[in-house]
Amino acid sequence: MRPSGLVCSAAAIAVLTAACTASSASTVPPTTTTTTTAPVPATTTTSIPRTVVDWTDSSLRTPVGGGWTVFACEGDAPQLCVESNGTVTGSVWATAYRVDAGDDDPLAAFAEGFLAEFATDRAAGCGADYGFQPIGPDDFDLGGTPGVAFGFAGTMPDGTASELVLQFAAVVDDQIVSLAATGDADEGCLGRDELSSFRPDELAAFRPYLEAILHATPLPVFEPIGG
Repeated sequence: MRPSGLVCSAAAIAVLTAACTASSASTVPPTTTTTTTAPVPATTTTSIPRTVVDWTDSSLRTPVGGGWTVFACEGDAPQLCVESNGTVTGSVWATAYRVDAGDDDPLAAFAEGFLAEFATDRAAGCGADYGFQPIGPDDFDLGGTPGVAFGFAGTMPDGTASELVLQFAAVVDDQIVSLAATGDADEGCLGRDELSSFRPDELAAFRPYLEAILHATPLPVFEPIGG
């Protein structure tokens, strides 16, 4: 079951609003810290074809290898639906934010703020024994635009996978464009939103194909939050 929600910052919203959770302040003392382990390195995509996908045409279905097919989800939001052998398993969301003029390195601030906020959020909402394993941030080319890749893996106290969150971001003009995918276990801390979330093992399997797609595909163009 999902714990009750906190209000997320812009960096946190970039994953999915539903993924930001925490218990009330009375549940966990303010001094509680999150268990962390060594960072998970980015995967390599040298053997995966770098396939360009279309963020806008839902009628265009693009096989990307490994039994995966990607297509634009129906609706106005910039979102890619992902199928595995004919079954939709999850989606990739795009979000844009205005760059904070006060940040000398807005991408670093965005990634570091995201990881710090979710480390605190999971300690409060999932407990002190919840494993929080950061991924990156690492340099990442997004369709020819220099960016970063980052995220985290969450594990339950018994060591079973709870969630996997992957995020990629780049600065375009005065915006940070963020692309995100989440994987949640049915019995994990958050539970699973079947409309948008992969399962952690599915997202881990799709990750090298996702990275290859993002290397090849130009960033989607759309209005940032707040216009």
